[in-house]
Amino acid sequence: MAIIIVNSNPPDAEVHIDDGWCEGADIDRDGRVWMRDWLIFNQYFSPEYNCGIENGWCGGADIDRDGRVWMSDYLIFKQYFSPDYNCGKIYSLGPTNNSFEIDPGTWFLKVIKDGYKDYDEKFTIAQDETRIFDITLIKEGAPNWPLILGIGGVVLLGIGLIGLKKFK
Repeated sequence: MAIIIVNSNPPDAEVHIDDGWCEGADIDRDGRVWMRDWLIFNQYFSPEYNCGIENGWCGGADIDRDGRVWMSDYLIFKQYFSPDYNCGKIYSLGPTNNSFEIDPGTWFLKVIKDGYKDYDEKFTIAQDETRIFDITLIKEGAPNWPLILGIGGVVLLGIGLIGLKKFK
């Protein structure tokens, strides 16, 4: 087993982890990476293909989202290719500011709290490893750039305004 410790500000957000549908290799999301996934993957397999948001990353076949379905995608795909592999494991772990035991492997962490933007992160954890996540959640509608605060910010803002005035 491995341990993750998830802390958040504000506290008491919900912690979820999932296996990302076998890191994205389960293209048709049926719980396994098998023949239907292979057909979709094979359709787009080419270093020349232009994958992107507009075509759903080549129907999901561009697993690493680098704009093409090629060897890096194939390496992920072949790792899970089996009718017996169980993809799509999703676990609700509980509130933040706790520790959780999980299986080693690659996981997708999601931290959710009403009124705040969801936090998502992909991570890989080894057997007997402990990983700490200290997360500051951002309020919905809050700007993504830092606010200018303090005397230094006022001075910089003043210098910027003086500079703009010179160029008028």
